[in-house]
Amino acid sequence: MKRILVILMFAVMSLNALALDLWVKGGVVQGAGSEKTEEMGYNAGLELSQGILGFVDLGAGVAYNGNLK
Repeated sequence: MKRILVILMFAVMSLNALALDLWVKGGVVQGAGSEKTEEMGYNAGLELSQGILGFVDLGAGVAYNGNLK
């Protein structure tokens, strides 16, 4: 148990040392089709980024788009 706790603490401190940002995003969207409005949906995303020059962020993320059927 102590070993897992030490590894977890090291991982958290390493993220802090690298100044990585973790963004959690979500929302509700209403799509618009070509002739009619499509059904309501939602999206959820997770993004990890790091500031490079003070005004530039470089990162990667994943998102999921679903519908509210």
